[in-house]
Amino acid sequence: MRLADHVTVLGNRHFYLYAVGSGPAVILEGGVSAVVPAVAKQAETAVSPGEVGHLVVMHAHFDHVCGIPGLRKIFPNARVAGSAEAGKVLRRSKIVARFFREDAAVTGAMREQGLLEGPPGPAAETMEIDREINDGEKWDLGQGVTLYFYHAPGHSPCSIMAYLPGGEVLFSSDSAGFPISDNRLFPIFFAGYGDYLKTIDRMRELPVQILAGAHEQIVRGREQVRRFLDLARAEAERLRETVVDARRRGLDVQATAGLLFEQYYTGNLLIYSEQNIRLCCEILTRRSLETECVS
Repeated sequence: MRLADHVTVLGNRHFYLYAVGSGPAVILEGGVSAVVPAVAKQAETAVSPGEVGHLVVMHAHFDHVCGIPGLRKIFPNARVAGSAEAGKVLRRSKIVARFFREDAAVTGAMREQGLLEGPPGPAAETMEIDREINDGEKWDLGQGVTLYFYHAPGHSPCSIMAYLPGGEVLFSSDSAGFPISDNRLFPIFFAGYGDYLKTIDRMRELPVQILAGAHEQIVRGREQVRRFLDLARAEAERLRETVVDARRRGLDVQATAGLLFEQYYTGNLLIYSEQNIRLCCEILTRRSLETECVS
């Protein structure tokens, strides 16, 4: 699907990847191994495999990197790029092994939904970042196409986002939350509540016509993008208040995390395992309580 000039959407609604430019093109996001067969078919008409120069890791979480080994086979000339922090994570074999265990659970869920278009991509013991991306870095993709990268802390210490000024397209990855439905978000400030809000505010400062996240929703229109980012901030504040209130009522971390799980594990989040989202809720509980300690 053509999203804008020089931007093509790959993958599926659960795991979007974006091809930017045409020679050499850049693939933003790595998705999961189960989207690799779909991307292989899409690449036959959407982007020439030999003209993809980079596969960009937007952050090192399993649902953004487990497709990388398979994508490297589709795009054999591509180098893998990402932040230095992402590189440190992907060199740790125990973490990568855990990633692929979660990836297997998502593969099963996609199979049940009829979204698996062939054998998933291969696993790997570790992954290497070939090119480090720094905050504010500018890539010239030719034909007047320029792509900017910015560090985006809050969701993950290694998160980055990308901005295409020509089409006013912001590739936000998970920096503004996960769309559970069309009007509800799961706030995911796993690395820090304050940094998460600062990143959302940084996104709001950019002129954006299209907000291209990694999952479920692509937001079009300047006003619609503004409302989405306002919602992302409000949802994060609401989750934090829920945790703080639960603490005041005497609930411990596990009970509070269970409360969040009951509220959020629904809709589009069901593509992930229950174990994964329970862990996410525990992390969010702890990050929310850290803000109480600071204040």
